[in-house]
Amino acid sequence: MEIVNVKEYQGGLDQAVDYIHGVWGSAQNYPYYRDAIYHSSLPGRAYHNSIYY
Repeated sequence: MEIVNVKEYQGGLDQAVDYIHGVWGSAQNYPYYRDAIYHSSLPGRAYHNSIYY
């Protein structure tokens, strides 16, 4: 398992959103996931917005 901060993900933020939404989202909530992820990472708080795979 690797923990990755979505703001630092090599594939870019949109690809990270697509991955997270693909695992936990539904057709109705993509905008919610995108907005939450784009606006939630705080400097110095790298444990937020992590992808576990």
